[in-house]
Amino acid sequence: MYQYDPQSNKKREKGIVLGLALTAVAAFGFAKVQGVPFPALLQLIGVFALTSLVIVLTRYLMRRYVYSVEAKENGAEGDSPDLIITEYYGNHVSVVCRISTSEIESVTPITRENRGELSELLKRKRVYTYTGEIEPAGYCLLTVHSEEETFYLKIASDEALINAIKNA
Repeated sequence: MYQYDPQSNKKREKGIVLGLALTAVAAFGFAKVQGVPFPALLQLIGVFALTSLVIVLTRYLMRRYVYSVEAKENGAEGDSPDLIITEYYGNHVSVVCRISTSEIESVTPITRENRGELSELLKRKRVYTYTGEIEPAGYCLLTVHSEEETFYLKIASDEALINAIKNA
């Protein structure tokens, strides 16, 4: 029915990786200079910078998500379609989320104004984040109520995807 594949050059994420790489190189380089006080502290800063670099690289730069609303594979004529989230991680492709659109209770756009309020709401709740960027355009929160529990999904979206979810 509808597929949304957000295309982004991920400038913020690339800038963070570059800054962390430069911090690590500088920290390790200055730790080698004779007479520098506390070289172990500089090496520790370098290790933290490299660890953070690997986390940002694998979580944001190497991953891409595609969102689609499709009819169920073996469903009846009147069944509501599924929201399918597919993750592309290098050459590996996997469906990471497949839920019926009838289980989605609400779609809330995440803005700077409501971020604090949503953060309070989501404390100690199950939240799954399926975005390849730190703060993507069209960032929204889906409230999903299945038979067992209520959980939340953070996804990147456009207006057509939101309409496909709501009107399904």
